[in-house]
Amino acid sequence: MNLVAQMVHLESEQKQALAELARRKGGSLSAEVRQAIAQHLDSVSNEELALLDVLSRQAEEDIRAMVELLDENQREHQAFLQEVTRLRHQHGDAGKIP
Repeated sequence: MNLVAQMVHLESEQKQALAELARRKGGSLSAEVRQAIAQHLDSVSNEELALLDVLSRQAEEDIRAMVELLDENQREHQAFLQEVTRLRHQHGDAGKIP
């Protein structure tokens, strides 16, 4: 681990709580600060999770709507091709549709 020095200003209660935690665990205050920072950087906030949930649900709705549109388009395309085939058969193999 490559450590660099960094001055950090803590509230006195924060320093006391970290020092007590370090004492109970037999570690250092600096190690507890590093651990707290690592946990913070690795975490996802409740607000971020809520936003992700909302956006995921919206994306799911949008995808369903797109699938419905594509299905409708495919049905219309199939009907068009069937009509073209019907008209070609009705007017002979020349393929000319009036």
